[in-house]
Amino acid sequence: MAPLDLVRCDITQANCQRAIFESVAESLEADPTSMPPIRTISVEQFEEEVRSGVSDDGLMGDDPETRGLRLIGFIPDAAESLTETEIEYQVSAIAAYYSGGSRSITVIDRDYDEVNAQSILAHEFVHAIQDREFGIGSVYANVSTTDGVMGARTVIEGDATYSSFAWVYDQLDYAPDSIDWDQIYRDFQEGSRRDAADPEVPITASASGFPYAFGIELLGRATQDQGLSGRAAFFMAPPPSALASMVGYEGFVTNGFTPLDVPEDAFPAPVSESELTFEDRHGAWYLYATLLRLGFNEFAARVYAWRWRGDELGIFENGSEVVAVWRIRFAADPSFIVDAVNQSARDVAWSAVAEGNDVFIVAAESDASLALWEAQPLDVVASVLASVPNVRKGISGTGPLRCNPPRFKATSQ
Repeated sequence: MAPLDLVRCDITQANCQRAIFESVAESLEADPTSMPPIRTISVEQFEEEVRSGVSDDGLMGDDPETRGLRLIGFIPDAAESLTETEIEYQVSAIAAYYSGGSRSITVIDRDYDEVNAQSILAHEFVHAIQDREFGIGSVYANVSTTDGVMGARTVIEGDATYSSFAWVYDQLDYAPDSIDWDQIYRDFQEGSRRDAADPEVPITASASGFPYAFGIELLGRATQDQGLSGRAAFFMAPPPSALASMVGYEGFVTNGFTPLDVPEDAFPAPVSESELTFEDRHGAWYLYATLLRLGFNEFAARVYAWRWRGDELGIFENGSEVVAVWRIRFAADPSFIVDAVNQSARDVAWSAVAEGNDVFIVAAESDASLALWEAQPLDVVASVLASVPNVRKGISGTGPLRCNPPRFKATSQ
């Protein structure tokens, strides 16, 4: 009997699934037994599952978080709601997911081309192997912010993307020195940067793609430099922020991860009867995308984003209006962003002011509300991140790790 072609076999068939799992496990020197169960569902079934746990209230777009994220520009003004934006992204982009609770894999049937189908399944198998070797939940152990999630996910998704691509290249008999990994990394990141600059793409969606684009290089270079031990080291000590992943492997080797210098007093004194309803740290990628959308060229946006040292976004509500306050700390003079915000043609009531190396950006639903906030004293309200509701803090190894593995692209041999 002829050997099974692992990059062209039918991934709905048990013998193909088993052979791919054993081969991927062997490439990672992992236990090839106990393959996770796999199911395949249609796009329509997937959308039904995604929407099944969402209340109608979450789709209205009247919640303070959605309104605040619109004001600050993280989701488009035309977006119905944060929930709907995230659902649309998941349904359109996600190819498969690994569920840590059931230790199973679900593939969304999108009529994938051969090689891409096998690459997607290999990607999910890597997640299953990660969970058994390191515990995916442990990678998120110290994560409580969007920025922290992005740092941790660069390890999880970067490793799965690099390892699945390397496995496919090996199956296609590419000589290791014929693979132009540098170009592959550039291609990934150029696509991610285009999304960051596109005002029609929610910054929240570009942040979901970030871990693949920057993680493949971070984990790829670590594995190429130090082998599987280099890979394992990142699971033991994941990047604490998106900036650490943006700086990349060489920056990490030279300087370690950039330390955070988060302001203890995060916000201005709230206007009377306004309460903090949401707080989060979004990180350097959100700053980078914001700068691009304010008109900075790519090089300048990247340089200024690398000067990020911490941020806090607070969304306040007084019963009728919402105000978003984004405080960003820099390693140098931040007057560039103050000028950009205050000269912006964006149709929103917002302004910025600098205090030392910090910038306060205030975005309001009316000019009158903005004026009241502009008159408030700065730097007087302590961050209470641990006590403010934030759904992103619910991340653990028990929920589904929804993945949108990028399409496999062959390179020159």
